[in-house]
Amino acid sequence: MRTVLATLTAALLLSSAPVLADTSAQMNVSVRVLARATVTVEDQPEIEITAVDVERGYVDLPAVQVRLRSNSLNGSLLQATKTSETFSSLELAFGNTTMVIAPESWVRMPYTRGGEILSVRGRARLAPGASTGRHPLPVHFSASAL
Repeated sequence: MRTVLATLTAALLLSSAPVLADTSAQMNVSVRVLARATVTVEDQPEIEITAVDVERGYVDLPAVQVRLRSNSLNGSLLQATKTSETFSSLELAFGNTTMVIAPESWVRMPYTRGGEILSVRGRARLAPGASTGRHPLPVHFSASAL
């Protein structure tokens, strides 16, 4: 009886073991990295418009640090949009680039490994009827990869 039981157990174990074959297969893998760009304004200073500014017709904007990052070797498109009707137009400058925004403007930026920080300076032309007081930064930055 023990011999029969041992034989049956061995047969069951052998029949349930996987069969190994000498096979090979080729597998191709590809990866596509989507191009993207991000922009972050490091600080959001308020603009103080004085009576002298209203009389003069413009106010100089404090320098703003804008961080631009892109993984696209083709560079990116930096967009600036005016966000306040208190100002008729904005003139922004950074590096050797100048943008006039009324209501928006774009500039092509080259790829910079690791991104870059732009120190943006500017002047805001006041719209007719502009009043004195504190105002938020009148520009919104965005970016898209090329």
